[in-house]
This record gives sequence, structure tokens and C-alpha cells, in this order.
Amino acid sequence: MSDIKRDDLKQVSYNKFGKTMDLVVERIRKYQQDTEVAFDVVVPLLRSGMVPATHILSKLNLKTVLPVYYMYLNKQIVKRIEIPEILLDTVSNNPNILLVDANLSTGTTVHNAIKDLKLKYPNASFYIAVT
Repeated sequence: MSDIKRDDLKQVSYNKFGKTMDLVVERIRKYQQDTEVAFDVVVPLLRSGMVPATHILSKLNLKTVLPVYYMYLNKQIVKRIEIPEILLDTVSNNPNILLVDANLSTGTTVHNAIKDLKLKYPNASFYIAVT
């Protein structure tokens, strides 16, 4: 487990979460306008990243999703769900990949996802959106 304690957590309403997600989407849009980066694929870091990723996909009209999942025990990966082979061909050779999660504590999952995705897409550029 991470160093996050129960007192560090905040409960938010669905309405507040939706408003937060709208802010995240606006920041992503602004970033895309400022840098002319277009995202080719969204990678939700399951499980908590699926809800914000779905919101982002919908608002930005993106279609390609490559979900990844890691389970840890004593800071070691004990389970990893690979990207389904059928999805691999839906992504170009040098994609702009947006990883999405609801929160980050240590960043271990993001680093592992990038490492694994680099094996499949060595020319990819990686970006992270966290709610």
C-alpha cells in the first residue's frame, strides 16, 4: 500500500466530480490548442481511471481506448492485464497516448504502464491526465 492515510481522502459528490472532470477536459483542450498535439489513444489505468477516461473520451470525441490494469502486493506486480492483441493494430506507430487515472500516489502504475506501452509503441509520446 501507499503512504496515503484515510484522513488524506476526500469524498466528493457526483456533481462535484463532473465539474472537476469538465475542468480537466478544458485543460486538455487548451493544452492541445497551445501545443497542436492530437491524442490518438486514451489509456485508462484501471480501475479508477476508467470513469474519468470515459468522460474525456466522450467530451473530446476520441475513439481508441487501451485499458491497462496492474495489481500489487508488497509493492510488486502480482497481476497485469495486457492490452488485447486485437486493439494493438488500432493505434499508429507513433501515437500520442493520454494515460488517465483518478489519482496518483506513488506513480508506480503510470511508470509501469509507460514502460509496457513503450515495448509495443517505441515511438509513442506519453501524456498524463489525473483528476
